Amino acid sequence: MWRCACKAQQGDKNQPTVVRLVGDIRNRLKPTIPLNFTGNVVLPVLTPTCRFGDILSNPLSFSAQKIREAIETSTSEHVRAALDHAENLQHVDSLRYGNREGYFYGNPNLAIGSVIGLPLYDVDFGWGKPVYYDPGNIGTVYGKSLIIPSPCGDGSLFIQLRLQTQHMEAFKKFFYDLEDSPGFDHIADNRNEPSTQPCKARL
Repeated sequence: MWRCACKAQQGDKNQPTVVRLVGDIRNRLKPTIPLNFTGNVVLPVLTPTCRFGDILSNPLSFSAQKIREAIETSTSEHVRAALDHAENLQHVDSLRYGNREGYFYGNPNLAIGSVIGLPLYDVDFGWGKPVYYDPGNIGTVYGKSLIIPSPCGDGSLFIQLRLQTQHMEAFKKFFYDLEDSPGFDHIADNRNEPSTQPCKARL
C-alpha cells in the first residue's frame, strides 16, 4: 500500500514520507494487562522518515522493514512514556483522531489501521452472525486506511483508503498490477466486478 501510494502520487524522489500505524500494546506492557481486560489498548507509532525514491527503488522488503522498526518501538518504556505525556496534558482534544485541530499526517503519508485480528463475524446478538462488516466512514483524514477481513473466512481482505480523487485510480492500477509480480498472484482484481460479490478482495 505504501509503495503504491507513493507511486500514484508521482512525488519528487526526495519527498519525505511516513506511515502511521496503530499497534496493540497488550503484550508490550510489563506487567502485562490482564487477559480479561475489555477495551482498546493501542498506541500509534510512526515509521522512520523515508523518501519516495527509497520506497520505490528498493525491494518490498525495505518498506516492510521500516514498518517492522515502527512496531518494535512499542516497548514497555515507550508506552509508559506516552501515557505519562497524555496524563500531563491539560487538554486532550489534540489527541482525538480526526479532530480539526489535531495532527495532520498530510500528503503523501498513510495512516494504516487493521481489524484483521478481531472476530467480527463470530458475534451473534440473537439474529445470526453478521454477513458483512463496514465501519461506515473512515473519516476525513487524507491517507487514512483500514484493512478489513472478508466475511468468507478465506483469508481475503477489503481495504478502505482515502486519497485524493486524482490519485485513487492510479493507486488501484498499481495495486492490482502486483498480481503480475512474484508472490502476489493471490491478489484478486475486482475493479469491474459487481459489488454483490462480498467475498473477494476489493478496494
